[in-house]
Amino acid sequence: MRNNGHYEKGLSCSFGDKHAADKLVQNIAIGYLAGWDDLADADGLLRKLFETDNTEYISELVTFMGTFRDRDDEKLRRKIKPLWKAIIEKVAPNLEKDEYRIIASNLGKWLSLVDTIDDDVYELLQIFVEAIEENWNSGFFIEYLRRHVIKTPTMVGNLYLKMLNAGTYPDYKKEDIIAIVQALYDLNEKESAIRICNIYFSKGFEFLRETFEKLN
Repeated sequence: MRNNGHYEKGLSCSFGDKHAADKLVQNIAIGYLAGWDDLADADGLLRKLFETDNTEYISELVTFMGTFRDRDDEKLRRKIKPLWKAIIEKVAPNLEKDEYRIIASNLGKWLSLVDTIDDDVYELLQIFVEAIEENWNSGFFIEYLRRHVIKTPTMVGNLYLKMLNAGTYPDYKKEDIIAIVQALYDLNEKESAIRICNIYFSKGFEFLRETFEKLN
């Protein structure tokens, strides 16, 4: 279909049917994952998608890619980071706009698509963590932070504090938050753990009190 321009023409259309628009984006994403398209290709469909600046397309791309979470697929992981960067380039300058903040929030689920928080992923996460609760995604984000805290406790602690300092104080799931704080204590990130507890206490949340008192 790409050869006869159907997808490219579709990107320039104004769809009355959201389902049709979503399927177009999904097919382009599948082509990228399969290696039929490349972000480096100026004439590639994914590049054309970003050039439209259509937030509905970008939003569907983020949502659709999130459905691949928890897959043990090295090829998928290699594809995620370049795509993540391309989306952030569109989102970061527009974080004051609601539609972009929702996209940023949904990107929090992409933490499940990587096997470790390396320097690149850490930088990407820092850009949008302040908007994580815009679409009620802090619970997912915390769940995935818990999975990464053993490997990268310093980065997880810093990201959690950045989220709190942006005014987001999630309390779901409490067991994930407690586990993160416990791990930070155990992995020589005691200062971050104490700061997390104290911020919660200052906002009237007491569910970390028992853990705090046990570890101090």
